[in-house]
Amino acid sequence: MLISFRKGALAFAVAATFAGSAAQAETHSVMIVDGGFFPPVVYVQPGDQIEFVNSSDAVQIITGDAESWTSGELDLDATYLLAVNDEMPKSFVSVVVQGEEDAGLGDGDDDISNEEAFELHGEFTFEPAPI
Repeated sequence: MLISFRKGALAFAVAATFAGSAAQAETHSVMIVDGGFFPPVVYVQPGDQIEFVNSSDAVQIITGDAESWTSGELDLDATYLLAVNDEMPKSFVSVVVQGEEDAGLGDGDDDISNEEAFELHGEFTFEPAPI
C-alpha cells in the first residue's frame, strides 16, 4: 500500500510540474497610429492573440498577407482581436487614404478629390524577442 501511495504521489508531482510550466497564450497589443503600427514587429507564439487598437485619426482596415484575414472597418479607438496560428502569413497591412474633397472651384466637378493613399506595414514572428 505504501508503494502504490508513493507511485501515485510521484505521478501527481510530475503532472503538476508539467502543468505548471506549460506555455500560456498571451495577448499582445498593437496600436495603429498615424504613420504606422506600434510596435511594427510583434513577437508571438501559436495560440497567442494580437489585439489591434486604432489610435489613428482615420478609419482603418487591417488585412493579412494574401488577404488571409481582415479586421473590417476599425473606427477610432476600436479594437480587433486576431488569433495567431503557425499556418497564417506573418505580415499585415492597412491602407490609409487621406485627402481633401474638391472645394468647388467653379468647374462643376465637386466629386473630385485630392487623395493620397499610403500603406502601413507590420508583421509578427515566432522568433524570440530581442532583449
